Amino acid sequence: MKEISILTSHLFNLNSEGSYVIPGGGVERYIWELCESIQELGMKITVHQLTSIGSFHKQIGNIEIIGRQVREEERVQKIMQMSDTIDGLIVYAGIEELGPAFPYQIGSIGISYAQGSVVDCSLEEATYDRLQQIVVVNTLALAGIRCYQHTKEQALGIVIRQSVDLLKFKPVLHWSELRNALRIVFPRLLDQGREVLNTLLLIDRILQVYPEVIVEFANESEEENEYTFAFRLWLKNHPHKGRIFNEKYSFRKMDEAYKKANIVVIPSFFKEGSSYSCLEAMSCGIPIIAGNRGGINDFIVDGYNGILVEPLEDHLFNGISRLLDHADVRRYLGSNGRRTAGAFDKKVWKLQWIKLFKHMLDADIGSKEKRPAD
Repeated sequence: MKEISILTSHLFNLNSEGSYVIPGGGVERYIWELCESIQELGMKITVHQLTSIGSFHKQIGNIEIIGRQVREEERVQKIMQMSDTIDGLIVYAGIEELGPAFPYQIGSIGISYAQGSVVDCSLEEATYDRLQQIVVVNTLALAGIRCYQHTKEQALGIVIRQSVDLLKFKPVLHWSELRNALRIVFPRLLDQGREVLNTLLLIDRILQVYPEVIVEFANESEEENEYTFAFRLWLKNHPHKGRIFNEKYSFRKMDEAYKKANIVVIPSFFKEGSSYSCLEAMSCGIPIIAGNRGGINDFIVDGYNGILVEPLEDHLFNGISRLLDHADVRRYLGSNGRRTAGAFDKKVWKLQWIKLFKHMLDADIGSKEKRPAD
């Protein structure tokens, strides 16, 4: 049986109350869906997850997950040691965290998310050239990777964006628990990157001006921080708290949130690679208003399948007001969003990865026997 190993710092959230919970973040979901696709091919998949919490070992079908405890200062050295001992094709997930000068195993694959990475194009050697191929999830990441490539005759970097299950996330007839109510869904975690405080001020204005509006925060359980504390404090004595809901969904259940939504808002100010929530809402035919940041721009064409604005309170309020006031605009953007989502069908995403894996495995690229000596 062919074997593929993924090296990552992401997958299971060991701080969660449940055992080995897969977070709904984009990085973790991308890795897990990749694991499931490899498993469907009948290949053995092993995930090596570095963690400061503690070592663990878990088996899910043909997917083996090995948690390796490591201190932060030992992290790079530990990955180098693991790379030397692993047989089969290696996939480094999150190469922007390791950097271009890391001694990747020759013949391996790197995945880049370009979240918070800093590009230094002055580096002229010891770059990503050791990798056989680099997969990026958005064009923002691709630009950063291409900047480093000085020696390759053929530039590395192919874009395999996130995907959506078109059969699961599909338009439905809208319903609401209140007659003539309109539900705005914020499918985000509460953290600084999502501009929590500005979002709460925005919602204050919306609920005051539009008495028919219901607001729902739809996310999975998250760790306690100053932003979740601020949210609870804000909600506790809110004059419209009867129209504010904070619902918990695993990423596998997010379609339930979109079935109730009339508008989806993604107000990310800076922390955004590309967004599963954006694709899923589009696939459900829900009009989206989002901050014009990061990988969101790969999905939304302003005025055609959504609204892109500066992610500031006034801009977001004006965009949401336009959608609330004009049902025809909601229908137009939602319909075009569903059409756009067809280009990101999960079936196509799987075929892209399968094609890449088969090419490398058929040529036995990445096996220890075929790795040249440094």
